[in-house]
Amino acid sequence: MVSLGQFKNYFDAVMKVDKIYPFGATLAQVARKIRNPDVTIDELADLIKRDASFASEIIRTSNSAFYASSTQTNSLFEAMMKVGLREIVRLLGLSLSRSMTARDLTAYKITADEFWKSTVAAAIVCEGVSRLMNIEKDEAYLAGLLHNIGLIVLDQVLRDSGQSVSWDRNQMLYDWEASVFGFSHATAGAALLRKWEFPEPVVAAVEQQWAPFEVGVPTMADCLRASRIILLPLGSTVDKTRLESPGALQFFETKKLDTTLLWVIAEDAQSKCDKIFSSYKSK
Repeated sequence: MVSLGQFKNYFDAVMKVDKIYPFGATLAQVARKIRNPDVTIDELADLIKRDASFASEIIRTSNSAFYASSTQTNSLFEAMMKVGLREIVRLLGLSLSRSMTARDLTAYKITADEFWKSTVAAAIVCEGVSRLMNIEKDEAYLAGLLHNIGLIVLDQVLRDSGQSVSWDRNQMLYDWEASVFGFSHATAGAALLRKWEFPEPVVAAVEQQWAPFEVGVPTMADCLRASRIILLPLGSTVDKTRLESPGALQFFETKKLDTTLLWVIAEDAQSKCDKIFSSYKSK
């Protein structure tokens, strides 16, 4: 097990990541405010502009080919007006994910680009699956986008400890983390999201994503479980054969999910992902 050295526990690593990426808390505030049907773009812009770097990233994202229009936006308010109120969570989420996945995760042998694409793909799949499960889609999108944020925390732990331990991808990820850290990226990620004060359903889904599923009404954690089945591990590509494994079929049957509809959602998600990835490549 890794000696955390100067870290009393992993919450110290959480605090360090919080300082490196403070705009996570801004997105959390927006996620809470946007639940209010009377919220305005002016109110959200006033909240976001307190973080100049985050505001700049949002403007850049709004000018990407994915949000293509005849004119370039130069202000935060213009950027948010351009996409509309209902799309703001996705605009902010894309902006946050681009910033947070700017470096390789050496402990996991994942490049920055691979990690970013995997977070976007999970967000889009979760949003699609949420419609089948009758779960709030904005929060499902955020849960997908942030479900692996704990990888950043654990990678930071190893960076600060000076050790070169890394996951070889042969061992189950959850088991490797337990043997090295004594806790999982789901636990670390949930701690960071609670620090940022994300809505509790999002935090709980991230925290419970590796727990065994239960019989009953689908939960947001089930959205994450479904996305983990549909997508290749830590990847951004959907794979139909994964929907046909015995474990997947048992999960879908228990949650009363139609695999034909799930595959339609998966293909639609892949199309959206390809469009986003292509738009950033063309910038």
